[in-house]
Amino acid sequence: MFIALGGCGAAMLQAWLPRLAESDLTVAMDRAGRQQKRLRGIRHVIGLHGIRMQGAFAEHADAARVEVARAIENQWPQIEACLDKRSSVVLLAGLGGVVGSWGAVEVGHRLFAQGFEVTAMLVMPFAFEGERMKMARAALAAMPAFPRQVLCHNDYLIRHAPKGASMKEAFGVMNDKAWELLFGGGSGYQTHVTS
Repeated sequence: MFIALGGCGAAMLQAWLPRLAESDLTVAMDRAGRQQKRLRGIRHVIGLHGIRMQGAFAEHADAARVEVARAIENQWPQIEACLDKRSSVVLLAGLGGVVGSWGAVEVGHRLFAQGFEVTAMLVMPFAFEGERMKMARAALAAMPAFPRQVLCHNDYLIRHAPKGASMKEAFGVMNDKAWELLFGGGSGYQTHVTS
């Protein structure tokens, strides 16, 4: 089962859809609204209502975390229905934004407490994204100790994307490397993998 949180997590999951078996359950959670219409091919799209915080301002991290936790609490019965008869989850999230950061923390803690085997694929923002990086670090510090966690950095794109590649192509390269790390034993841009 794959659970994606926020825009980055959902984009990574969409990029991986052609590689997944039809039996793999896919769930994406993001703010309720227009963004959800772009999440084609993902089996369950869960809108998180009541998240008013916008942007990534570290000074508002506590308020954002509370809003996201409340939204997930309200949708948890729907999420639990998706989890039925599953024992392992791959959690995908980009840290630095409100939903990816605090959604991954909240869902991660809930899954961990319920005994799920969780593999977390977490993506850090570009180094030049100062406020997003502060939010990402705060979320990373609040994350549960997953048995397997892969931490990627968007800066990989700057160093390893083919010359002249568009941003979409560069993110495609990163999504491929992330897949290799989790399922193919590849190496590249991870800062750490814990097992």
